Amino acid sequence: MKNPSFDWERLKDVFYRSRAIGELKWPTQYEEFKCALSLTVIAVEIQDFIQVYNYFGQLLGKINLQRIHEDIIKFEFDKDEKLILVTKSSIKIVKGWSPLTIESVPLQDPTIDTIWDYHNGIMLLAKSRDIYKLNGNEWELLYENKDKKYNLLTKNHWSCNDDSIILLDVGHVYQVSTSNGALLKLITDSSWHKVTISSRGFICLYNMKDNKLQIFRDPARILME
Repeated sequence: MKNPSFDWERLKDVFYRSRAIGELKWPTQYEEFKCALSLTVIAVEIQDFIQVYNYFGQLLGKINLQRIHEDIIKFEFDKDEKLILVTKSSIKIVKGWSPLTIESVPLQDPTIDTIWDYHNGIMLLAKSRDIYKLNGNEWELLYENKDKKYNLLTKNHWSCNDDSIILLDVGHVYQVSTSNGALLKLITDSSWHKVTISSRGFICLYNMKDNKLQIFRDPARILME
């Protein structure tokens, strides 16, 4: 297809479009809630519970957050569609729903630093912004930010896939390898406010002040701006 039609768009060799394929339904009378999506299920936080439904609205399981005894920073599904609960001192992996089975992976010493954010097996600490990778049931240090190479102001200032972690410093864009922790200055003297990286390595940067968007795999070759 050389010329996309019927609402299809083209980005290099990738075609995409926005199309409604169904309506998600689950019983809730509350207007305010948080949710996390996977390919087959959805987790919804309502008051003191996280409830997990399939896309037919059937309840698969629920977690009473009062029994966790820790504040949940966020929750998401991993690649195996296991629910991950993130607290300041650990992540908790839901291994099964009947019976409810939860495995905890704690920080080595939460009195020194705490979890700031977590996504896709990558954790950033609150004070140091050190980067750790989940390796089985242990944390593996990927990059120690002892020289304060980067400063991440908000949780929109980083994103990751299986291969790379993208960091938006105040004036530069950095890339960290998830395999060996090597830090690379990807773009110099550049200010951005939001970043996301796809599973195929496409990086999207957004500048709120200038309402500017860039998409690339190699910063020397901008695919869309």
